[in-house]
Amino acid sequence: MPETPYPSSDTRGRGACSADPSVGRPSGTFCDTSEVRAIVARGITCLSAGVPLHLCGPAGIGKTALAVRMAAERDRPMSLLTGHEEGAPVSASGFDGHSYVHALPDFRIILTSNPLDYVAVNAAPDALLDRMVTVRLNGYSAETEAEIVRVTTRLSLQRARRIVEIVARLRASQPDILLPSIRTSILIGKIMRSLPEPEQMQDDRL
Repeated sequence: MPETPYPSSDTRGRGACSADPSVGRPSGTFCDTSEVRAIVARGITCLSAGVPLHLCGPAGIGKTALAVRMAAERDRPMSLLTGHEEGAPVSASGFDGHSYVHALPDFRIILTSNPLDYVAVNAAPDALLDRMVTVRLNGYSAETEAEIVRVTTRLSLQRARRIVEIVARLRASQPDILLPSIRTSILIGKIMRSLPEPEQMQDDRL
């Protein structure tokens, strides 16, 4: 969830998959609420038992950051592979063109996916999901969202709560739409952070 649940690197690409070991470096700004810790603990339990994990939830909820955190908690390096059915994974050791990834015995898989009602999202094969534990991330409490915004933007908790409240109202007014996400709250927070202090809660532009 942005290391908070949001890592600083983005390796999303078109066509072939890509591997980026740098994504597995925690940023030091992880939201550490009991709600988030429970998700991380559940994931680590599965991974420690050698069971692959599937994090499923809307864009912006912090699936990748949760995966980064789980790897950090287990003191393991992490590589991010991205792509689609037309792209074949490249070898993490740099040998392009192979349809497999060289892995050590302690290699673990964390699959992240968006809900199926997103545009251009394809379902993972049942045979794959049957071998994984799926954790569905449908959203966080207002307090956890506010803490994520606070940690990421360095605004006060009071102002972070206000942003979350406004975004929650927008979300509630469009129940059939999965956005705006926590990422929207973070973007608003970053804009507010850039304003002079007296303007932060009064600027009509926001």
